[in-house]
Amino acid sequence: VGTGLFVRSLRQIEAVPLGMDVHRVLLTTLSLSGISYKPTEVATIYRRLEETARSMPGVRAAAVATTVPFASAWSEAVSVPGRDSLPLTRSGGPYFNAVGDDFFATVGTRVLRGRGFASSDRGPAQRVVVVNETLARLWWPTESPLGKCMKIGGDTMPCAEVIGVVENTRRFQVLEDESVQFFIPIEHRPNYAQPSALFVRPAGDPAQLIGPLRRRLQSAVPNL
Repeated sequence: VGTGLFVRSLRQIEAVPLGMDVHRVLLTTLSLSGISYKPTEVATIYRRLEETARSMPGVRAAAVATTVPFASAWSEAVSVPGRDSLPLTRSGGPYFNAVGDDFFATVGTRVLRGRGFASSDRGPAQRVVVVNETLARLWWPTESPLGKCMKIGGDTMPCAEVIGVVENTRRFQVLEDESVQFFIPIEHRPNYAQPSALFVRPAGDPAQLIGPLRRRLQSAVPNL
């Protein structure tokens, strides 16, 4: 009886929506330790690795990110003009991830409204943000969040325009409270949030891509 209940519980856990497709994505953790580079060059290096992976045969999509689901998370102060306070969930936050253009397509997160990021969003003057379902529901319960202003980092920061809403994703556990989350382009990350991973979605068997991907990335950035 105990074994049967365990198996049933396991099947129910496996059916819980995670907001991403963890079975079809390769996670590549990257370390720039030992490599001589300027802090301003970090995003360029990671973009080079992203493009290197994306150009490989057998790769459908690739994107860099500063945090990894179930492993790490960053939070940041956010203000909205005309609002004295912003509701959060019991898990705190708001949490953010700075990501590459194809991040949502790469990890299998659905864009529910608006759009994800594009190469045109990388410029310093083009401030944009994508929010999750919970943030949209709590902060703009009776109106569309698209086009709204979020000042990421405090009142003195420039407005970042909400361009999209994505489904909720898990941060640390399969079963956890909802989180208020948002996403920004990798170039607009705070200085303390360095890129840490490259996600790659293969077109075929992920296992067949591991060796070639590692070698190609190492050749793209010497001493990686």
